[in-house]
Amino acid sequence: MKLLFLLLSCAICTANAIQPLNCNIRNNITFTPVDREIKICDFKEVIFDRKNKLVFNESTIDMEFEPLRIRFLDSYLPEIPSELFDTFRKVEVLEITHADLKFLFPRSLHRAEQLISFKANNNKIQRVPHLMFKDTPKLQFLDLSSNSISHVNGGAFSGLENLKELGLSFNQIDILDEDTFKPLTNLTWIWLDHNKLRIISANLLMQSSKLKGIYLNDNKISALSPVLFDHLPELRFLYLAGNNCTNRNYLSHTIPNNSNIKKDLVKCYQEYRTVIPDEEENFKEKNILDKSEKAVAACESEKVSLLGRLETALQQLGNKQKNGK
Repeated sequence: MKLLFLLLSCAICTANAIQPLNCNIRNNITFTPVDREIKICDFKEVIFDRKNKLVFNESTIDMEFEPLRIRFLDSYLPEIPSELFDTFRKVEVLEITHADLKFLFPRSLHRAEQLISFKANNNKIQRVPHLMFKDTPKLQFLDLSSNSISHVNGGAFSGLENLKELGLSFNQIDILDEDTFKPLTNLTWIWLDHNKLRIISANLLMQSSKLKGIYLNDNKISALSPVLFDHLPELRFLYLAGNNCTNRNYLSHTIPNNSNIKKDLVKCYQEYRTVIPDEEENFKEKNILDKSEKAVAACESEKVSLLGRLETALQQLGNKQKNGK
């Protein structure tokens, strides 16, 4: 009986043992986002149920300070494992697609200072929280398309002054606060197509004066601000087909000052003046939600700070014990 118990215990321990993750390393041809050759690290069939701790194989630690493009293939990752950036400090390209990614937490990227490109399309993300990308100052390409995003917090993109391309197409976004894209001063392309947007406010893209292309097609837009394009001198591609007040796309080098385009959009402009008061109430409701998320983000930030201080204290204690011996 005791022997059977021991055998069962060993089986359970073996089943629960943390298995180090191995990645398939290979050299990559020049990769467009970083415009140079970097190594690819592919993790396959990773299952992260938010209870188990992910451990990366020690044989890969020698690449801790090498630029990497990491991909998760055929995996299940409801959130980004923070262990990833604890191990690989120079990840420049991260791709988590078709992985059932649902939750975004700022703490998951708190050591992702070198990240240039992040693709998280074709997942189940519902919200983009406050200060999500505060620790990724080098990020230039962000793809969150084909998710279930219904709300983007007003401070979600804070810290992304270097972002050039943003993909939010094929989501469930119906309202965007006018400060949502305020930090994105170097944005050149934005994809907001195939959402549920109804109104595009005057200040939504005011700070993104380098925009060349805007995809707003296939929404429910019934109102556009008459001054929306006044601060976008470089705009060349404007996609608006499939909306309530317009069904046309525009490819022109004079979009901001094109009188024909302004005539086409007169219905959108007129409607904007009548619906804006009603929309203010919707923004107030969203702002209440934003404040709640900011409080949660502050707690997360404090948690990361405390963990960092605890880690330092433990290291110092360990050093003292070694010196004492």
